[in-house]
Amino acid sequence: MSAPQDGAAPAGRPCGCDGMDNLVQLLVNGLVTGAIIAMGAVGASLIFGVLRIGNFAHGDYLTLGAYAALFANVAMAQNLLVAAVVAVAGAIFFAVLMEFILFRPMRGRDRPACSSSPSGWR
Repeated sequence: MSAPQDGAAPAGRPCGCDGMDNLVQLLVNGLVTGAIIAMGAVGASLIFGVLRIGNFAHGDYLTLGAYAALFANVAMAQNLLVAAVVAVAGAIFFAVLMEFILFRPMRGRDRPACSSSPSGWR
């Protein structure tokens, strides 16, 4: 086997990395994905524990924040730190808006009405 020329990857591996690099990258990706899912689960549990309202739209807040970060990073050409701030600000704005429009009018009503309102059922 000849040596790669001009910084090209070796012939056996297209990316020039060994299997251990891929394993480490998969482990990091799994930890990040698990942290995102855990963040949503802890948030939903906290809302239910404090307000006794099952907020089934909690995942929608995470998705909205992810799309806000994508928009800030790609369409507005901002770096990831600015995109993360935009994502948090967008999710907070939407959550506060839903608090005043949806949750406050539902307080004091029966439990099924309060639990079904965040999911879009009325």
